[in-house]
Amino acid sequence: MNRLVLVVLILLTGCMSASHPEGLPIPEMTFAHLRPLPVHVTDIQFRQTYDPGADPKDISRHFVTSPAEAVRRYVAARLEADNSQVGALRVTVEDARVYTRTFEQPNSFLKWSGIGEQDEYIVFLTISLQSIDATGKEKEKTTLKYKRSFMAP
Repeated sequence: MNRLVLVVLILLTGCMSASHPEGLPIPEMTFAHLRPLPVHVTDIQFRQTYDPGADPKDISRHFVTSPAEAVRRYVAARLEADNSQVGALRVTVEDARVYTRTFEQPNSFLKWSGIGEQDEYIVFLTISLQSIDATGKEKEKTTLKYKRSFMAP
């Protein structure tokens, strides 16, 4: 009987997890291990023309880091003006929406237990890259459009 109690206690202590009441810091994704990409301009400008408050279905403003802020950080970390030519590169975030939908599982047990829902997140991102000459005149423009959806249980 004593052996059984000892085995049960050992098994129960193995089920305990180490707690961190203060919480662990949120990991930050960086590009510190990569060299910045040189761009043949004297300045790199960043603009955001998208207003997250204008679309009531957009949930991007509730994220810790919005998609537009992630693009701004990426541009600041990865692109570097090398001053080899006079002019500028203008990076503009024209759209950075995130929508969400909830789907219920057809399984009645999962619905009953409260774990039968899946959330779908749909990200819309439009970024334009435009060269500006020394006089401030806008030159070539390239627009990148991105749409991605993913499910989370």
